[in-house]
Amino acid sequence: MRILTHNAYWFQGRPSRWGSECVTEVHAVFRALMDLYASARPDVVCLQEVQRADLVASLSAGLGLPACLFAAGGRRPDYGGAVLGPHRSRLRDLTRSAGRAQYDRVHLRACVPLGEDRLEVAAIHLPSNRYAGSFAAAESARLAELERVLAAPPRPNVVLGDMNALADSLPYRTMIERGYVDAAATCGRAASGHRVDYVWVDADWAARVVSFAVLDGGAFVRRDADGSLWRLSDHAPLLVELR
Repeated sequence: MRILTHNAYWFQGRPSRWGSECVTEVHAVFRALMDLYASARPDVVCLQEVQRADLVASLSAGLGLPACLFAAGGRRPDYGGAVLGPHRSRLRDLTRSAGRAQYDRVHLRACVPLGEDRLEVAAIHLPSNRYAGSFAAAESARLAELERVLAAPPRPNVVLGDMNALADSLPYRTMIERGYVDAAATCGRAASGHRVDYVWVDADWAARVVSFAVLDGGAFVRRDADGSLWRLSDHAPLLVELR
């Protein structure tokens, strides 16, 4: 099973093709990202910073993944998320409970058939430093949300998404303490650059990680007529394969 996770940055490109950050898609960027996702042949796609359900419906049709879920962000509705999967996937939005936002952004779940097993995936987007007032406040908010994610049954086999946390952070160490393995580390990518996006796999499933890739080259990088480079998002997609 191939799982792709990506912070799509509202499908506007980076630097934004609008000239400044905007919660509005650029059609050419949206189509290019759909093509990039399709080239990875994913069975499950988990997205962050998605603003509308119609965009998710278009991705569902274009990628041939009929089970799809869009959720607006909790306390920050523009920071929506999406999960797309095959038939017989069970998708849930845990962002809100009893009508109240439990998360700053999103916490989505996908239960997907994998051979004789079912794979429970938690797709998350933890708070950034931008609105927190201080790094300490942001780190505390990230840790509190992560604790809620891990406490929500059933225990996820995979936790992935934009954690807004570096590899020396409390959220990172918490995942290790809770018995998860950084999929990048199993495939020799853990030391590469400034990372805030992760795929975590329950230690019991770690031997089932076949490959891990950061899709940060090729079609992800674009060049304008004047030679200037830009990218399809401010985050690169991650792709993990499990057997």
